Amino acid sequence: MAFTQEDYQKVLQELAAQADPQYKAFHEGLIPGRQMTYGVRVPVMRAIAKKITKGDPLGFLAASLPASYEECMVRGMVIAGMKLPMEGRLPLVEGFLPLIDNWAVCDCFCSSFKLKKPEEQEAMWQFLLPLFQSEEEFSARTLPQRTKSRRACPCWRAWASPSITSAWQWPGRCRCVM
Repeated sequence: MAFTQEDYQKVLQELAAQADPQYKAFHEGLIPGRQMTYGVRVPVMRAIAKKITKGDPLGFLAASLPASYEECMVRGMVIAGMKLPMEGRLPLVEGFLPLIDNWAVCDCFCSSFKLKKPEEQEAMWQFLLPLFQSEEEFSARTLPQRTKSRRACPCWRAWASPSITSAWQWPGRCRCVM
């Protein structure tokens, strides 16, 4: 079943129904310069994204306009959770990178990726290498700190490989949790 604008309006209604004004006020204080529209907690957004990925995630991406913090978060979680080969997901990741404008979206997007196969990890690594040179803070920070495999983590790879270390100088921003 194709995802429609009507379906997208239902997603927005679900976000509005899950709004928590106290959480909104608290969280906005953590993210300077970014206004939240709803104040929805991350587990709720993950549940919404999971429901979308089980339906028509590409249709959702075509219909959605990430105008709010929560819409942007759900969009990132959908991209990260899609059941597509890496060659199909990487262009979506690249298109999402300019929307990442704060640590919360960056970290939730990164932590939503599960790269289980070595070939997926290698494809992601090749995609990430040029991002280490990016002047955009969140493009440079995106994905590396939350990968499942140490081999895909840039901190570990930079430490293990002098050629990578010379190409990417440690910015002190990685917070690996492996």
